[in-house]
Amino acid sequence: MPIGNQRNKLCPCGSGKKFKKCCINKKQRKVSITMDMGKPVAMNGLRISSRGSIELLKDNLPLIPVDDVYHDVNFDRKKGPKILNKTPLDPDKLIINPNIALQKFDKIFAMDTNTKTNNGEIISVSCVLLCQLTSHNKIVLAEYAPIHCLEFRNIQSQIENIAWIKYFQLMTATPYHYNFSKIGFIVDSDLGNIPAYNNRTKAIYSNYYLPQNIELIYASADVGKEYLANMLISLCDKEATKLLENILSNKVTNDNLHEESNEPYTHFRFWNR
Repeated sequence: MPIGNQRNKLCPCGSGKKFKKCCINKKQRKVSITMDMGKPVAMNGLRISSRGSIELLKDNLPLIPVDDVYHDVNFDRKKGPKILNKTPLDPDKLIINPNIALQKFDKIFAMDTNTKTNNGEIISVSCVLLCQLTSHNKIVLAEYAPIHCLEFRNIQSQIENIAWIKYFQLMTATPYHYNFSKIGFIVDSDLGNIPAYNNRTKAIYSNYYLPQNIELIYASADVGKEYLANMLISLCDKEATKLLENILSNKVTNDNLHEESNEPYTHFRFWNR
C-alpha cells in the first residue's frame, strides 16, 4: 500500500486520479483466472506479455484450456469474497486486465433492471447501454451511451432473466446490432449460473437458451467502478432508476404501454433513449 507522499501520485488502478482521491480506502482487489483444462495437467512455466496476456507452459510449449475460462476480480469480506466482475476469456487469449479482456467482443451491451411495487402492481424498468471499443496507439477507447429502456408490468419471478430474453429477441430482429461475431452482454445478477448460461447447459428461463454469439459478463453495479464493465452497469442502474421514478410519480403517461398475452408479464413498453 503506498504511503507518505505517494498519496499524491497517480493511482495504480489507471484512473488518472491521484491515489488519495481514488483507491486509497478501497479493499485490495484480487485477480484470478479460472479454466477447465479437460484433464489433469502439470505446468512448469508461465509467460506474461507487456500487454498483460499470459501463457501457461509445459516444457516451454503452451497449454491451451479446453473451456470455461473466466477472469475474476474480487475482494475479501467476512461473509465471503465479493465478486466485482467475471469476464469470459478465449482459451487461447488469457488476459489479466479486465478492461483489455473486453476487446474480444465486437460490441458490448450492458443491462440493469430495477423493480418497485406501486398500488399492487409490479413495475420493472431495464436500461440498455451500448459500448464500442477501439484501439489507438495501444490505448483502448470506449464510446458508450444508453440506447433503450424496457418497461414490464407484473413479472412474478426471475425478473432480470426475463428482461434479458426480451432484449435478445429484439436484438435478433435488428441486424444492425446483432450481425456481429461476438457480443458481450454485461449483467449484474445470477452470477452463479452465468458459466452454465454461457456454455448453453442451462436455460436462462423456461426453455430459452442464450443465443450462440452472445456471452454474459458479470459486473457489480455497486462497487468496482474503476473497471469499465462495472462503470457501464452502474450507468444502466442510474438510467433505469430515473425512468422508474418518473413512471411512479406519473411524470410520464401510459401511452404505448401494451397489454401482453402468453408472456410472463402483463404489459410491456419499449423506450428509445
